[in-house]
Amino acid sequence: MEKTPAPLKETGSTDLIVLGMGCFWGAEKRIGEIPGVVDVESGYAGGDLRGAGYQDILNHESALRAGKTTARNHAEVVKITFNPAKVTLETVLGKFWENHNPTQGDRQGNDVGSNYRSAIYYHDESQKAVGLATAATYQKALEAAGYGRITTEILPLRNYITAEEYHQNYLKKNPGGYCGLGGPRKISHLRLPEPLRSRQTPAWRRSLLRAASSALTSNWWRSKPSIAILANALKTTS
Repeated sequence: MEKTPAPLKETGSTDLIVLGMGCFWGAEKRIGEIPGVVDVESGYAGGDLRGAGYQDILNHESALRAGKTTARNHAEVVKITFNPAKVTLETVLGKFWENHNPTQGDRQGNDVGSNYRSAIYYHDESQKAVGLATAATYQKALEAAGYGRITTEILPLRNYITAEEYHQNYLKKNPGGYCGLGGPRKISHLRLPEPLRSRQTPAWRRSLLRAASSALTSNWWRSKPSIAILANALKTTS
Protein backbone atom coordinates (compact mmCIF):
# COMPACT_ATOMS: atom_id res chain seq x y z
CA MET A 1 0.00 0.00 0.00
CA GLU A 2 1.39 3.39 -0.95
CA LYS A 3 1.94 5.78 1.92
CA THR A 4 2.00 9.56 1.94
CA PRO A 5 5.14 11.27 3.27
CA ALA A 6 4.28 12.64 6.68
CA PRO A 7 4.89 16.33 7.46
CA LEU A 8 7.44 17.12 10.13
CA LYS A 9 6.51 19.84 12.58
CA GLU A 10 8.16 21.46 15.55
CA THR A 11 6.37 23.27 18.34
CA GLY A 12 7.65 25.97 20.61
CA SER A 13 8.33 23.45 23.39
CA THR A 14 9.67 20.47 21.41
CA ASP A 15 12.22 19.68 18.73
CA LEU A 16 12.73 16.62 16.58
CA ILE A 17 15.44 14.64 14.84
CA VAL A 18 15.39 11.49 12.70
CA LEU A 19 17.89 8.69 13.35
CA GLY A 20 18.67 5.38 11.68
CA MET A 21 20.31 2.66 13.78
CA GLY A 22 19.23 -0.58 12.14
CA CYS A 23 15.87 -2.21 12.79
CA PHE A 24 13.50 0.47 14.00
CA TRP A 25 11.76 -1.84 16.50
CA GLY A 26 14.71 -1.81 18.89
CA ALA A 27 15.62 1.80 18.11
CA GLU A 28 12.12 2.94 19.06
CA LYS A 29 12.33 1.13 22.40
CA ARG A 30 15.84 2.30 23.31
CA ILE A 31 15.32 5.96 22.42
CA GLY A 32 11.89 5.99 24.04
CA GLU A 33 13.54 5.20 27.39
CA ILE A 34 15.25 8.62 27.53
CA PRO A 35 13.59 11.02 30.01
CA GLY A 36 12.48 14.10 28.10
CA VAL A 37 11.71 12.23 24.89
CA VAL A 38 8.05 12.93 24.16
CA ASP A 39 7.42 10.55 21.26
CA VAL A 40 9.25 8.06 19.04
CA GLU A 41 7.77 7.02 15.71
CA SER A 42 9.08 4.34 13.37
CA GLY A 43 9.46 5.39 9.74
CA TYR A 44 11.55 5.47 6.59
CA ALA A 45 13.78 8.27 5.28
CA GLY A 46 16.80 9.24 3.23
CA GLY A 47 15.86 7.46 0.02
CA ASP A 48 14.59 8.38 -3.43
CA LEU A 49 11.27 6.52 -3.24
CA ARG A 50 8.30 8.69 -2.39
CA GLY A 51 5.28 7.07 -0.77
CA ALA A 52 7.07 3.76 -0.15
CA GLY A 53 6.04 1.17 2.42
CA TYR A 54 7.85 -1.67 4.15
CA GLN A 55 7.50 -4.22 1.35
CA ASP A 56 8.41 -1.61 -1.28
CA ILE A 57 11.66 -0.98 0.57
CA LEU A 58 12.49 -4.69 0.84
CA ASN A 59 11.77 -5.15 -2.86
CA HIS A 60 13.90 -2.14 -3.75
CA GLU A 61 16.81 -3.50 -1.71
CA SER A 62 16.60 -6.76 -3.65
CA ALA A 63 16.63 -4.79 -6.90
CA LEU A 64 19.71 -2.87 -5.74
CA ARG A 65 21.55 -6.07 -4.95
CA ALA A 66 20.61 -7.51 -8.34
CA GLY A 67 21.91 -4.39 -10.10
CA LYS A 68 18.48 -3.54 -11.49
CA THR A 69 18.36 -0.01 -10.03
CA THR A 70 20.65 2.67 -8.69
CA ALA A 71 18.01 4.68 -6.84
CA ARG A 72 18.83 5.25 -3.17
CA ASN A 73 16.80 3.13 -0.78
CA HIS A 74 15.26 4.43 2.44
CA ALA A 75 16.70 3.59 5.83
CA GLU A 76 14.55 2.35 8.67
CA VAL A 77 14.51 5.28 11.09
CA VAL A 78 12.87 6.68 14.18
CA LYS A 79 11.48 10.21 14.35
CA ILE A 80 12.22 11.50 17.84
CA THR A 81 10.27 14.35 19.39
CA PHE A 82 11.91 15.67 22.53
CA ASN A 83 11.68 18.56 24.98
CA PRO A 84 15.00 20.48 24.89
CA ALA A 85 14.25 21.88 28.36
CA LYS A 86 14.40 18.32 29.74
CA VAL A 87 16.87 16.53 27.49
CA THR A 88 19.57 17.79 25.16
CA LEU A 89 20.22 16.66 21.62
CA GLU A 90 23.67 15.53 22.81
CA THR A 91 22.02 13.15 25.26
CA VAL A 92 19.73 11.76 22.57
CA LEU A 93 22.69 11.25 20.24
CA GLY A 94 24.68 9.69 23.07
CA LYS A 95 21.99 7.00 23.34
CA PHE A 96 22.08 6.67 19.54
CA TRP A 97 25.84 6.07 19.38
CA GLU A 98 25.89 3.70 22.35
CA ASN A 99 23.08 1.43 21.18
CA HIS A 100 24.20 0.36 17.74
CA ASN A 101 27.43 -0.24 15.84
CA PRO A 102 27.97 2.74 13.50
CA THR A 103 30.95 1.15 11.71
CA GLN A 104 29.13 -1.58 9.78
CA GLY A 105 28.08 0.25 6.62
CA ASP A 106 24.94 -1.16 5.02
CA ARG A 107 24.05 -3.49 7.84
CA GLN A 108 23.39 -3.71 11.57
CA GLY A 109 24.23 -7.05 13.09
CA ASN A 110 22.27 -9.78 11.32
CA ASP A 111 20.19 -7.22 9.41
CA VAL A 112 21.94 -6.66 6.08
CA GLY A 113 21.08 -4.00 3.51
CA SER A 114 21.27 -0.26 2.95
CA ASN A 115 17.85 0.01 4.61
CA TYR A 116 19.61 -0.81 7.90
CA ARG A 117 22.34 1.82 7.60
CA SER A 118 23.31 4.17 10.40
CA ALA A 119 22.09 7.73 9.85
CA ILE A 120 21.51 11.11 11.42
CA TYR A 121 19.02 13.19 9.44
CA TYR A 122 18.97 16.77 10.68
CA HIS A 123 16.68 19.73 9.97
CA ASP A 124 19.05 22.65 10.58
CA GLU A 125 22.74 23.56 10.76
CA SER A 126 22.78 23.47 14.55
CA GLN A 127 21.73 19.81 14.56
CA LYS A 128 24.30 19.09 11.87
CA ALA A 129 27.07 20.59 13.99
CA VAL A 130 26.07 18.56 17.04
CA GLY A 131 25.88 15.39 14.96
CA LEU A 132 29.37 15.94 13.53
CA ALA A 133 30.81 16.85 16.92
CA THR A 134 29.43 13.78 18.69
CA ALA A 135 30.59 11.60 15.80
CA ALA A 136 34.13 12.99 16.16
CA THR A 137 34.12 12.31 19.89
CA TYR A 138 32.73 8.80 19.51
CA GLN A 139 35.19 8.02 16.73
CA LYS A 140 38.05 8.47 19.18
CA ALA A 141 36.45 6.01 21.60
CA LEU A 142 35.90 3.52 18.77
CA GLU A 143 39.51 3.75 17.64
CA ALA A 144 40.75 3.28 21.21
CA ALA A 145 38.62 0.13 21.43
CA GLY A 146 39.98 -1.23 18.13
CA TYR A 147 37.03 -0.41 15.85
CA GLY A 148 37.15 1.20 12.41
CA ARG A 149 35.70 4.35 10.88
CA ILE A 150 32.16 5.48 11.51
CA THR A 151 30.00 4.99 8.42
CA THR A 152 26.99 6.93 9.72
CA GLU A 153 25.61 9.31 7.10
CA ILE A 154 24.86 12.77 8.49
CA LEU A 155 22.58 14.48 6.00
CA PRO A 156 19.57 16.81 5.73
CA LEU A 157 16.31 14.97 6.26
CA ARG A 158 14.40 14.14 3.10
CA ASN A 159 11.42 12.01 2.12
CA TYR A 160 10.35 10.97 5.61
CA ILE A 161 7.47 8.45 5.65
CA THR A 162 5.65 7.16 8.73
CA ALA A 163 5.88 3.36 8.94
CA GLU A 164 2.84 1.11 9.01
CA GLU A 165 0.86 0.93 12.25
CA TYR A 166 1.95 -2.62 13.06
CA HIS A 167 5.56 -1.40 13.30
CA GLN A 168 4.72 1.28 15.88
CA ASN A 169 5.60 0.31 19.49
CA TYR A 170 6.34 -3.15 18.16
CA LEU A 171 8.34 -4.40 21.14
CA LYS A 172 5.76 -3.10 23.58
CA LYS A 173 3.12 -5.10 21.77
CA ASN A 174 5.48 -8.07 21.30
CA PRO A 175 7.83 -8.16 24.34
CA GLY A 176 9.65 -11.22 23.04
CA GLY A 177 10.12 -9.75 19.58
CA TYR A 178 13.41 -9.50 17.71
CA CYS A 179 15.81 -6.67 18.52
CA GLY A 180 19.18 -6.76 16.80
CA LEU A 181 20.60 -3.63 18.40
CA GLY A 182 23.75 -3.50 20.48
CA GLY A 183 26.60 -1.03 20.72
CA PRO A 184 30.22 -2.00 20.06
CA ARG A 185 31.64 -4.01 22.95
CA LYS A 186 34.04 -2.24 25.34
CA ILE A 187 32.58 1.20 24.72
CA SER A 188 28.89 0.86 25.55
CA HIS A 189 29.58 2.83 28.74
CA LEU A 190 30.70 5.94 26.86
CA ARG A 191 29.01 9.16 27.88
CA LEU A 192 29.28 12.06 25.49
CA PRO A 193 29.80 15.67 26.64
CA GLU A 194 26.98 17.82 27.94
CA PRO A 195 25.41 20.54 25.73
CA LEU A 196 27.63 22.70 23.57
CA ARG A 197 26.23 25.84 25.17
CA SER A 198 26.66 24.70 28.77
CA ARG A 199 29.14 26.75 30.84
CA GLN A 200 29.13 24.54 33.93
CA THR A 201 31.93 22.15 32.87
CA PRO A 202 34.86 23.91 31.14
CA ALA A 203 36.78 20.61 31.02
CA TRP A 204 34.41 19.00 28.54
CA ARG A 205 34.62 22.08 26.29
CA ARG A 206 38.38 21.73 26.16
CA SER A 207 38.07 18.00 25.46
CA LEU A 208 35.53 18.51 22.70
CA LEU A 209 37.59 21.35 21.24
CA ARG A 210 40.61 19.05 21.04
CA ALA A 211 38.48 16.42 19.30
CA ALA A 212 37.10 18.96 16.83
CA SER A 213 40.54 20.47 16.17
CA SER A 214 42.01 17.00 15.64
CA ALA A 215 39.21 16.19 13.23
CA LEU A 216 40.13 19.24 11.18
CA THR A 217 43.49 17.68 10.32
CA SER A 218 41.87 14.55 8.93
CA ASN A 219 41.24 14.33 5.20
CA TRP A 220 37.85 12.80 5.95
CA TRP A 221 36.73 16.01 7.68
CA ARG A 222 38.21 18.57 5.27
CA SER A 223 34.84 18.99 3.54
CA LYS A 224 32.97 19.34 6.85
CA PRO A 225 32.95 23.08 7.69
CA SER A 226 30.64 22.57 10.67
CA ILE A 227 33.56 21.17 12.66
CA ALA A 228 35.47 24.43 12.14
CA ILE A 229 32.38 26.39 13.13
CA LEU A 230 32.07 24.26 16.24
CA ALA A 231 35.70 24.77 17.18
CA ASN A 232 35.36 28.53 16.90
CA ALA A 233 32.15 28.48 18.93
CA LEU A 234 33.82 26.47 21.68
CA LYS A 235 36.76 28.89 21.81
CA THR A 236 34.39 31.79 22.43
CA THR A 237 32.75 29.98 25.40
CA SER A 238 35.91 28.76 27.11
